[in-house]
Amino acid sequence: MNNNIKVNDLESCTQKQYENFIHTVLNTKSPPEKVFFKNIIDQVNHVLDNEDCELRPTAKNNLPGGLIDLRSFNKTIIIPDLHARRDFFKSLLFWRLDNNKTLLDLLENGDCTLLCLGDGVHAEGDLAKRWVLSYKEFLNGYKKHTIMDEEISDSFNLMIVIMSMKIRYKSRFNFLKGNHENILNETGNGNFSFAKFANEGAMVIDYFKKFYGNDIIKSYAAFEKKLPLFVVGSHFLASHAEPYFKFDRERIINYHNDSQLIEGLTWTENFSSEKGCIDALFETFLDNCHNCFYFGGHRPIKGFYNQINNDRFVQIHNPYKWIAVTISKDSEIILENDIVEVPQENDQTEISTIFDDNSNAIDFSEHFSKDE
Repeated sequence: MNNNIKVNDLESCTQKQYENFIHTVLNTKSPPEKVFFKNIIDQVNHVLDNEDCELRPTAKNNLPGGLIDLRSFNKTIIIPDLHARRDFFKSLLFWRLDNNKTLLDLLENGDCTLLCLGDGVHAEGDLAKRWVLSYKEFLNGYKKHTIMDEEISDSFNLMIVIMSMKIRYKSRFNFLKGNHENILNETGNGNFSFAKFANEGAMVIDYFKKFYGNDIIKSYAAFEKKLPLFVVGSHFLASHAEPYFKFDRERIINYHNDSQLIEGLTWTENFSSEKGCIDALFETFLDNCHNCFYFGGHRPIKGFYNQINNDRFVQIHNPYKWIAVTISKDSEIILENDIVEVPQENDQTEISTIFDDNSNAIDFSEHFSKDE
């Protein structure tokens, strides 16, 4: 099986070829190759600029708006922050669900939609200490960058698969903007520079400047700013963070230059949301549905889920668990049944670098010697 699928083939290749592509990328230990990375970012940007306006209504600036409408789908799978957890994402895609079909089978057949709540990059949990170790590499101008290579590999090979999913499945796959979708490490436009375990935001942008260059940085930043913020489902709402204040349909569709709204759906701290906000949003978008829930990630929890804001806002981001929510259009949501842990997928696929046939892969092998 040829692993070197070109970006333009991601839509037309067979399911088996695409599955092999996923396995290979998610098992690759080296950071993404520059040419392939740029090509896939450009392709996903084209897809995001040409969304189905029935499912993602168009803003006044003629760009796809900030709202995704998933009410027409019979089944929706929601997952929280990924934070470079590519094993989680791989296990999710090959998770066997209805009639022993994998999630990828269901996506291929149009039987479901997959919703990711954002924060694809910046490892947490057990890998948090890697930031502290790689900080010395950052301070030394990445003259050596073995440890940071590992972070970039985990985060951005995962994002390559995320982008490929959007290219292949269009409206059946959606990835929301989180507060970590800020490659520029900017403060402004609804974003804030990021430093939690070390100085992650500055470390990543410096790495990109040194090894990828301004063209990729510019394209990747454009990708992040094209991502939607808010989802309306059959009997649920969703965003990366708990909404800070209420808003109407027109405002969320025309979100592009609304820094207050972008911040309010990606950075909200626990218990700081405007009083009555969640109830007001259910009234606005789901006719005051009483048996509905609003799902978000962002703030870490213990266990499988946590309910706040009159128990209507459900947090599902546990950095140490692989959590997913399964929602059926015709069934009432029962949190204790529908929020589950994704089983681990056993895979021994050989690791190799992915690149277009007409490009040269960068050899990062010297940065991963067994002696280090």
